Amino acid sequence: MSKQTFKLLFVFGAAVVAIAAFADWQSDYENGLKAAKNGDWGVARDSFVAAMASRADDANTSTRLPGPITEPRYWRNGALYSPNFAAAYSAYQLGKNAASEEDKSQYLSLAASEMQSLIQDKNQVSPEVIKSLGKVYDLLGDKEAKANLKGLTPNWKVDASFVQAEDQAGSVNTGGSRNNGGSNVGAPGGTAAGDTKGQIIKVKAGEHTNLEGIFGEGPVTTIDTKYALVIGNSKSADKDAAIPFAASDAEAVRDALTQFGGYEAEKVVTLIDVTASQIRDAAKALAESIPNDATVVIYFTGVTAHLGGRDYFAGVDAEFHTDTSKMVEKQDILRPLSDKGASIYLFTQSNRTMEGGNYFGQERLMRGTVSEAYATIPGGQITSIVTGGKQIGLYTYAFTKTLQTFFTNEVPISDFCWNVFYTMRRGSNSESIGGSVQTPTLPVLTNMARDSRF
Repeated sequence: MSKQTFKLLFVFGAAVVAIAAFADWQSDYENGLKAAKNGDWGVARDSFVAAMASRADDANTSTRLPGPITEPRYWRNGALYSPNFAAAYSAYQLGKNAASEEDKSQYLSLAASEMQSLIQDKNQVSPEVIKSLGKVYDLLGDKEAKANLKGLTPNWKVDASFVQAEDQAGSVNTGGSRNNGGSNVGAPGGTAAGDTKGQIIKVKAGEHTNLEGIFGEGPVTTIDTKYALVIGNSKSADKDAAIPFAASDAEAVRDALTQFGGYEAEKVVTLIDVTASQIRDAAKALAESIPNDATVVIYFTGVTAHLGGRDYFAGVDAEFHTDTSKMVEKQDILRPLSDKGASIYLFTQSNRTMEGGNYFGQERLMRGTVSEAYATIPGGQITSIVTGGKQIGLYTYAFTKTLQTFFTNEVPISDFCWNVFYTMRRGSNSESIGGSVQTPTLPVLTNMARDSRF
């Protein structure tokens, strides 16, 4: 192949990838607009958040479509692209129309957090965000926070095609101007993926200007049909494969489940630096102890492998990465639980090395009610941070922080994994922990709805 031919093929391939990415955010965003028009704000929010996954930032200029420079074409006839504002506005609509006071408070607090983030983190102060946020504060009864909006000067335009007539900004009386960077509207919050039934965060009545103060103290009320198996293998006979922070991760996950997730401490089995046979025995004992139709969380940090079409968890005594005699099959852990009718939520933090096109998580389950989520995409490596004087996995950190944020004994799996994704990938100006270092996956669901709770 000539260099010129290779170059042309490379350029063509890059163009195909770019067009595919464009199609993703375009279709997701337009699905959101359609759902908003029909008043289906849960679907609208999910669609706008999905658009952000392909194209993260709002834009207040027209989006040029692929094509000849001499014949410019623009997406939606030059309309703006505002998925972050649209997702926040959808949360506001979900809260305003919520059937219960709890859901109302949760969604409105989420909307306030995300609109504050647009103002403080991004300096995107549109008339629509000021007016919508003011209405959110009215519904929350937060007069002080609303008063702080009067000093903001609009400097941004948004796509307002989905905004309800009563929320159209028109002219906004800002009452003067001041530096947006010094706004004390409230501490910025992370972005979550919402759902019409999602319990986003547990809030306390009263003051809402400081988001640090809206979370309940805990622990969350426990549910006696919830169980967990948490495994942290920090040691390995294969020294190059050892994950030194796995034991700390197991302890952090155990504490988060009992403090923030509604799991009884005695029903969270925690194993540290164990062999494959010990893992297998613990899973069998757990299956024998649970009632029918229980909820079971499994969190594994350690070495994994995909061999012969099967996924494996390695024990600490596995000396090399193909030593299946010192590993336990994923199916051997999940099958006894699924036979009892359990809803299983599996979270795995491991390096997902590609070997011959194979990787851990490639095996797909054909039975049971199961969710599987991974700390990184296929081929990715896991990493860690230091917090509270301890090294902890980046995924574990996001996992535990999201449990704390949701603060409920019924965590919707899809919303949860979207929150973990944003905590790791985007963070905020004050706490950007992941960036492009590690990308977690959304859940792979088998016979399970996306709003199933664990």
